[in-house]
Amino acid sequence: MKRDVPKGYVHKIWLIMRLTTVILIAAIMQVSAAGFAQKITISKTNAPLEAVIKELRLQSGYDFVVRGELLDKAGSVSIRVKNVEFKKVLDRIFENQPISYEISDKTVILKEKRFFENLAMRFRAIDVRGKVLDEKGEPLVGATVAIKGKNRSVKTDQNGIFFLENVGEKDKLVISYIGYQTREVDAASDMGSLTMVIGNKELNEVSVISTGYQTIPKERATGSFVQIDNELLNRRISTNIIDRLEGVVPGLIFNRNALPSGENLGISIRGRSTISTNVNANPLIVVDNFPYEGDIGNLNPNDIESITVLKDAAAASIWGARAGNGVIVITTKGGKFGRPLQVNFNSNITVGRKPDLFYSKSFISSSEYIDIEQDLFTKGFFSSDLTGTGKPMVSPIVELLEQVRLGNIPKSMADIQIAQLKNYDVRNDYEKYVYQNSSFQQYALNLNGGSDRNSYMVSIGFDKNQENLVRNDLSRTTLNARNTFIPAKNLELTAGVTFVQTKRNNNNDDTAFGFYNGTTKYSTIYPYAKLADENGNSLPVAMGYQTGYKNSMSSSGFLDWNYRPLDEIANSDRTAKTTNIQLRTGLKYQPAIFLNIQALYQYEQQRTDTRNLYSQQTYYARNLINRYTIRNSSTGELTYPIPVGGIIELGNTVLNSNNFRLQTNIDKTFDEDHNINGIAGAEIREVTVDGYGRTSYGYDDNLGLAATNINYAMLYTLNPSGSSTISGPSNVTGLVNRYISYFANAAYAFQQKYILTISGRKDGSNIFGVNTNDRVTPLWSAGIGWVISKEKFYQSKLLQYAKLRATYGYNGNIYNGSAYLTFTGTTRSQTTGLTYATLGRAPNPDLSWEKVKNINIALDFEFVKNVISGAIEIYRKDGQNLIQDEALPPTSGYSTYQSNSAATRADGIDLTINSNNLSGKLKWQTTFIFSHLKDKVIEFERSYSGSQLVASVNSISSNNVALSVFPVVGRSMFGVYSYKWAGLDPLTGDPMGYLNGIPSKDYLGIINGARPDNLVYHGSSRPTFFGSLRNSLTYKNFSLSAMITYKMGYYYRRLSTGINLQETLLKYTMHGDYSKRWQQPGDEINTSVPSIVYPANANRSNFYRYSDVLVDPGDHIRLQDITISYNLNKANLKKSPFNYMQLYLYANNIGILWRENKNGIDPDYYTYQGYPTPRSLALGLKIGL
Repeated sequence: MKRDVPKGYVHKIWLIMRLTTVILIAAIMQVSAAGFAQKITISKTNAPLEAVIKELRLQSGYDFVVRGELLDKAGSVSIRVKNVEFKKVLDRIFENQPISYEISDKTVILKEKRFFENLAMRFRAIDVRGKVLDEKGEPLVGATVAIKGKNRSVKTDQNGIFFLENVGEKDKLVISYIGYQTREVDAASDMGSLTMVIGNKELNEVSVISTGYQTIPKERATGSFVQIDNELLNRRISTNIIDRLEGVVPGLIFNRNALPSGENLGISIRGRSTISTNVNANPLIVVDNFPYEGDIGNLNPNDIESITVLKDAAAASIWGARAGNGVIVITTKGGKFGRPLQVNFNSNITVGRKPDLFYSKSFISSSEYIDIEQDLFTKGFFSSDLTGTGKPMVSPIVELLEQVRLGNIPKSMADIQIAQLKNYDVRNDYEKYVYQNSSFQQYALNLNGGSDRNSYMVSIGFDKNQENLVRNDLSRTTLNARNTFIPAKNLELTAGVTFVQTKRNNNNDDTAFGFYNGTTKYSTIYPYAKLADENGNSLPVAMGYQTGYKNSMSSSGFLDWNYRPLDEIANSDRTAKTTNIQLRTGLKYQPAIFLNIQALYQYEQQRTDTRNLYSQQTYYARNLINRYTIRNSSTGELTYPIPVGGIIELGNTVLNSNNFRLQTNIDKTFDEDHNINGIAGAEIREVTVDGYGRTSYGYDDNLGLAATNINYAMLYTLNPSGSSTISGPSNVTGLVNRYISYFANAAYAFQQKYILTISGRKDGSNIFGVNTNDRVTPLWSAGIGWVISKEKFYQSKLLQYAKLRATYGYNGNIYNGSAYLTFTGTTRSQTTGLTYATLGRAPNPDLSWEKVKNINIALDFEFVKNVISGAIEIYRKDGQNLIQDEALPPTSGYSTYQSNSAATRADGIDLTINSNNLSGKLKWQTTFIFSHLKDKVIEFERSYSGSQLVASVNSISSNNVALSVFPVVGRSMFGVYSYKWAGLDPLTGDPMGYLNGIPSKDYLGIINGARPDNLVYHGSSRPTFFGSLRNSLTYKNFSLSAMITYKMGYYYRRLSTGINLQETLLKYTMHGDYSKRWQQPGDEINTSVPSIVYPANANRSNFYRYSDVLVDPGDHIRLQDITISYNLNKANLKKSPFNYMQLYLYANNIGILWRENKNGIDPDYYTYQGYPTPRSLALGLKIGL
């Protein structure tokens, strides 16, 4: 039965079918799109294509169809993506492969690209070339240029140039360099010059550190480094480069008072790590990759680019057995590739005041001095001198009193002369005739630049220093040249030469403070001496022998025997000329962008020639001739065993050093997250020192001839008494030290967040080697670093940068002696005239290297916007196997021998805080440095008596150099010990101490009973807290900087008067405290200076000298310096040829702001005649073309 379809029904069905079709198609397309849009995460580096396909199949569920031979043609794949669509991942993988792909359902079909597809791929890839510059427009060496999203990167070369092949035309390049903002640019064939912008951190905070073997970014370092850049280095004006480190390096301190042997530089880094005076306790000085063996004063500060101080094992262990006391790495200036010629000139003059001779308390007034002499004369103290055959000198007062006693002049006349002499003060004459204002002039010219294949630098310097002692001066000429040439691709040749010649005139030294060889009763000039008359003519002073004896000998034909200090200065002819030459060459080959091989060689020679001419007019020559002159009592004829004429002393010392190093360097980044930086190599070094000295008599400087008929074997009778041979004409010395070393250092960084470093070194030397096991010593270190602020969990918005560092390892110390039996052969027998050998120290076949274990834990930090940044480091240094003297039985023929039986420990903290207080037109920056150091002796076999310990800080030689250190287990190596003071006896003014806990005047009992456990131990004689505060302000073109230094937590023993009457005339016991002495009961309330007694009581005097009443705290704060500069750059000098100009003013040694002691003593200058360094003012100009 036919039924009619309702009108419009078919249309509805059609619509439903159409809608269903659309829904089905959309569903199918959605499924397909879902497959293509599936997210893929994969990270592969140089992986085979087959491995990548397996990973994609697992993540996507797609099957892959490919012929096996096609996979063999595929290149490796490097890809790193996260949550990227499947198709985009395929596009990236096959973009530069000879393979294309098609997707059918859930299958990816791989097939070989056709010719035209390959051709198109080649045309789409480009070769990219460009140049990366810093903010000054100079080449940025070592910048990383990476293709974004791909594991391909290169580093810029010496010219800042980079080159990348087969770069996609749509790729982006990412350029990065530590300390600069990362830059992203589109790839192009010619990128031109790309200028980088400094990042948030200051450049000097993220600089490249030089260890002397390699340069590493500071952010990758785990060790304790301090870098002083050129700006900070030139903040201070001085002719000595080491002086410029004062107050700017945490843990480094200048020690200006008595120094133990081996510390001639006067500085220490984190304390002293050795006990023996035969071990070098100076920091190692490295200049341009090699140890510097010459005089550090030869280096011209104007030639120095930067200094890096290495303080812990990870930083310094690469230097092995010479790094136990720290390393100072000096890098000199050089040229730069691709930079036009630059000319820089620097000149300055520094003017210093005379020292304040009235500062020293080691002086008494002429009136007091004469009263003492009169008292001693009355007591008969000078009688043996006046009547004896030796005729030793006595002062004019004593001679005058003797003439009165003999009745040769009336007492009234003598009293008038004495009254006149009491008004004189020899310091006025010294200030007028002996001292002068100092002036130091510096001139330096530097030319540098380079082309694409060459860089060069030439500098010339001249210094002329007039010292504050009349007729003392120094001149220094320096020439420095360096050239680096690229003769072929990946090959670099470097050559350099340094020439330094220094000439010093040292004509005014022995008379500087009135020292002279008088007698045991006089060791310094008397305070009422007159050096010149009213017209400035030189006057004689008492010296050597009594005036009557000298006059009688002169009337017999002897040479004038008078001593005139000002004539001695005028007639002195004492010079020293030092010539230092360094020749350096290096060859570097770079077979790969991440690898280079270096061969370095340096030859250094330092030759020092000394010439000391005593003309016949000098007292030295006249005195020596007169003493040996033979007078025939019958005829009066004079015979001269030492011929009349001059005496010349010539000396020559030649140091030769040869250094050769072969080294491989690697710096490789993998997959952007992994970086390996390392070195490995070996080096050999030889140092020889040869010297001779010669004395010639009867010398004629005009002819250059001397007498040759001297009888050195004969024993002569001397005038006025005694006998002696004539000192031999020559001596010869020699030293040879050889070293061989093997070293390696590696650092691994992951995501620039986790850092691991390791270093190892073996040193061998001919110093040891009696036992083979001790010939070579291994030293090593390890370190870790963690940049916490880069962690995802780190959320602090206040502390935006935080890095933890920790290191552990060993350094060593160099022994300047020998494990072998040694002897010297420079002594001449008075009987035979022949040279004979003197045995040196005893041999020890088990003697080995000293080691220093270092532990360092540190935190580097930076707050928001770099307002506050800095670092805090906690360290421990353990000296192990330290060399010390040990006693031997007398039957051995030696008193002591050297052994490895001592140990020390130093714990400390170094803190540096930098703050940017203002950053607008007025910039204000502050740097605060705080260091704390506490040392103690852990092991020491030898024990010292109480009398040795109390005198330890005063055991100094005439040139203010300490003879030794006196370690006590559990105490500081530089401990200050004293007898406990019990005050003055109110009846006699005698000093009192404690014996068995009871006040006593049994001085011998106190001294003999003194032990380390019952002496007063004050603490260290070296600061345990020290540092500086530096503020720098900049407004427009003006800059101002001021530095305050401080030293705390240490003690010194001040000098005082001798309390035996005759001691008050002597050099080290003449003191202003004499006027404070106890004279009557009741004085003990106001003074602690005992009464003066005669005759001498040595034990009483020693007790007072080393009692705790004379120990003061050394704490003080000093305004060290202020510098002001006016700076003009190219923008200010548009119409001139200059690139920059700077006018600067520098004031140094300004003065003490606060001191804890109440005696007005500068604790940096407390020793005998220790005058503080006078204030100085420098004015200078720098210009650049």
